[in-house]
Amino acid sequence: MGGVRGSAQYQLLAQQLMQRIERGEPAVGEYLPTEEELCRQYAVSRTTVRAALRELQDRGMVTRRPRLGTRVESQSVRSGFTMVGDSLDGGSRATSRSA
Repeated sequence: MGGVRGSAQYQLLAQQLMQRIERGEPAVGEYLPTEEELCRQYAVSRTTVRAALRELQDRGMVTRRPRLGTRVESQSVRSGFTMVGDSLDGGSRATSRSA
């Protein structure tokens, strides 16, 4: 990834990892290579790898656990929205709960 600096580098790595996951490399339920292995494979710093993995985690594609690694949970980005009703002018309504 020579020539790419700063935040753009972690974003590029995150995009490349997302493409691999979408192709099933590794499959859902399997683990990505370790941070150290990703550093070597992509010739980037550990900080860059961690930022890219955080991006994938924020998008719902992976979960990260200390000493276990980064596990693929989904081959696609999960949406932050949930369909509650079938129309805007009626049907179901969203409600909020008080704590």
